[in-house]
Formats: sequence, structure tokens, C-alpha cells
Amino acid sequence: MRRGQCKPVLVFPLVLLGACSSMAPADPAPVATKHIVQKNFAIGELKSAAVGEAMISLKDFYEKDR
Repeated sequence: MRRGQCKPVLVFPLVLLGACSSMAPADPAPVATKHIVQKNFAIGELKSAAVGEAMISLKDFYEKDR
């Protein structure tokens, strides 16, 4: 070996131990979830629509804020 080189056998375990010692468990960010239901009809109500227009629309989804 040339002068001034480190032996990889000794460097690897030291790097591995140094990397693992400073680790801390990460907490996930809190998530706020809203259930959203959007509809344009009521049950029992008469509805009319033009040709090609949707008679009823129902959107049921969850929205997450991080």
C-alpha cells in the first residue's frame, strides 16, 4: 500500500457505526382528512336537463391536507 492511504477494512465499520448512532425515528407529519360529498340533487325532487347536460352529479371524495 502507498503511504497515506487508510485501510478500507478499518474505515467501513467506523463509518457504519457513526451513521447509525445519530439516527432518530422520524414522526410522520399530521394529516387532516375531510370527507367531501357534493351533489346537485335531492331525493324525490323533479329534475330536468338539456340534451348532453348531466342530470345528476355526485362527487364523493376525501381531501388530505399535509
